[in-house]
Amino acid sequence: MGNYSQTFFDSYNAAYGRAYDSYIQETGTNFQGEADDNENMLDSFLKAEYAKWLCTPLEALSGETPQKFLESIDSLDALVEMFNYGVIACDDGLPESYIEKLRSYGEKAVDALLDTAALNGAEDDSDEMLAPLMAVKLLGQWRVSRAAEPLLKLLSSEDRGDGLLHEAIKDTLVCIGEPSLEAIFSALDSGTCSQETMEYLLMALADIGKKKRTDSIYIHLKKAFLEMPQKLIAASCLGDYGDGRAVTALRGYLEKRGQQTDKETFYEIISSIKRLGGRTDDLKLD
Repeated sequence: MGNYSQTFFDSYNAAYGRAYDSYIQETGTNFQGEADDNENMLDSFLKAEYAKWLCTPLEALSGETPQKFLESIDSLDALVEMFNYGVIACDDGLPESYIEKLRSYGEKAVDALLDTAALNGAEDDSDEMLAPLMAVKLLGQWRVSRAAEPLLKLLSSEDRGDGLLHEAIKDTLVCIGEPSLEAIFSALDSGTCSQETMEYLLMALADIGKKKRTDSIYIHLKKAFLEMPQKLIAASCLGDYGDGRAVTALRGYLEKRGQQTDKETFYEIISSIKRLGGRTDDLKLD
C-alpha cells in the first residue's frame, strides 16, 4: 500500500503542476485580463488535468488508473494511512476523489479525523502539523456538528500552543455555524478559558453571528469585552458583529478609561464605534 499510496498522491501532485504550467503558458507572466477571468481559466485547466489524471493508467500502480486504485481500497485504516502521506505530498490539497472515499465511511471517518486533529507534539512549521490541520479543515468542510465540542476542548488544552491549529479550529467552528454556538457559549461561560482561547472564540462568534444575529451572541461578546483584561480583539469583534447596542459599552469604556488604554486598543475601539454608527469626535487620546 505504501508505494502505491505514494504514487497515487505524487502523480496527482504532478498533474496539478502540469495544469499550472499550462495556465501560465496560456496567460503569460503578466496575467492580463480581469482577475475573475484568470481564475475561471485556471479552474478549467485544473479540472481538465484532474479528470485526465483519474482515468490514466499508471505503470507504478500496476497499470491501474488512480480511480480504479482508489476504488480497490476497502478499509478505513488504509485510507488513514494514505492521509498522513497525502497531506505532505500534495501542494494543492488532497484529491476530491480521495476525500469523498474517506467521507463514505461516515461517522467512523469523523472519529478518525478527530483523532488525527488531537495529535500532540507537532510544531506549527513542521510536517507533523499538516495532518491535524487538514483533519480540522475537513471537519469544517463537512460541517460536522458533533466536532464542535471536542475541537473546543482541543483549542482550550494547555499543552497546545499552535497558532495555525487554533486558527483552523476557529475557521471550522465558523463553517459548522449555528450548531457550534452552544459549545462556544459553554466554553466562554466556564470561566476557564485563557485570553487567547477567548479571542478565538469571540472571532468565531462574530463571524457566525453575521448571518443571524441573536441576543445570546451579543451578550457574550459584550460580556467578554467588559471582563477581558486585553480589550482589542473583543472590541474588534463587537464592531464586526454589527449590533449598534455595543456603542454604549464601547464609548463608556473610553470615557472612563480611555487615557489608560494603549494606543492600538484605543483606536480599535474608535474604529468599532464608527463601524456601528456611533459618534467619536469627542473621544481623544491625549
